[in-house]
Amino acid sequence: MLPTEKTIRKTSIVLCLIVLFIANYTSAQRRTPSKENYTITINPVYKQKSTAKQGWSTNAEFGFSFLSNFLINPPKGGGDNRLSLGGVFNLFNTYNNGKFGWKNEINLAYGVQKVGSGYLEEFPDEKIPFTKNIDNFRYYSKIVHRHSYFSNFYYTLDVFFSSQLTPTFEDNSIRDVQKRGQPIADFLSPALFQASLGVDYQPTKSWSIFLSPAAYKTIIVLNDDIANDFIFDEEQGFLGSVHGNRYRELPDGTLVFENFDHQIGGALRVTHKTQGTKRISINSNLLLFSNYQRNPSRIDVNWRNEVNLRVFKGLQLSLLSLLSYDHDTFVTVSNKKKADGTQVLGRRVSSAQQISLKYRWTFDNTKPKNKTKKEKGRIYD
Repeated sequence: MLPTEKTIRKTSIVLCLIVLFIANYTSAQRRTPSKENYTITINPVYKQKSTAKQGWSTNAEFGFSFLSNFLINPPKGGGDNRLSLGGVFNLFNTYNNGKFGWKNEINLAYGVQKVGSGYLEEFPDEKIPFTKNIDNFRYYSKIVHRHSYFSNFYYTLDVFFSSQLTPTFEDNSIRDVQKRGQPIADFLSPALFQASLGVDYQPTKSWSIFLSPAAYKTIIVLNDDIANDFIFDEEQGFLGSVHGNRYRELPDGTLVFENFDHQIGGALRVTHKTQGTKRISINSNLLLFSNYQRNPSRIDVNWRNEVNLRVFKGLQLSLLSLLSYDHDTFVTVSNKKKADGTQVLGRRVSSAQQISLKYRWTFDNTKPKNKTKKEKGRIYD
């Protein structure tokens, strides 16, 4: 028997109060150090105010991927032309003053490919277009505050946004070769926005565990034509919108789709950043969301993993992996098509990977104060 909506809300509120109580109790039990040992007892997450690097620091990463297979008049069965281009851009901007911190992160990943040459058989006037193999824009922001320099618990506002950058047409083409005049997806159609209030526990420099019983999430589809994209099952039963936006039925039976789907629920974010060796680093960011109002047992997942291998100084070989699942949305089922050749949509886990060569720049405007040998790392690097 599934718990009722009222029970879930009560449980979440009680859980949040317990976490807040532990945070205050832990901080209260810690004695404020004297001036003599103030630079010795150092929190592993934020350094104390006298030795902390305070101010803004910025890191930027630019990466490219390229693959080419060029053939002229190849023998029968000898293959075909292929050209693949891709890019990645990451921007990390962080402010820290000991008790207060603000982290901003922007991730862009874009890639296209072209297989074959010449013109399309179905559209003789159109050359074979480039098609997308990845198009993802993500913005992540976290504002934290703690009342003690020696507490591992932070009152936190967590914000997340995700969408794509450019229009996508039929068959993932970047051009409207079929002359339909309307993309199947575009920037803000669809998009995801989520804001959460809660408590962030940071036991070490590498780990962060954020729990929010009060999270707001919305699915955005601003383009009306894209919002009206619906799906039926094999028995022609109506399933809903492809992108998860809500709809309503008029008295005459007409379905009218909304541009937004507002949801209230709970969220959990776990981040881990580690330097495995001098050359390998791993960044992982997992975000989970449960909708209190509809199917709370269906957990929405957004997971980003990146493994970097340092080649020379700031030059890195990067493996990016994106994984997501939302029970309200339908995705293209790989390796499966209908008899007429059209793509099959369904509820599935969506995954994307990209390998690129990138370079990292560091713009550090922070100024250390009274730097000592006992000084440890900051919360954000």
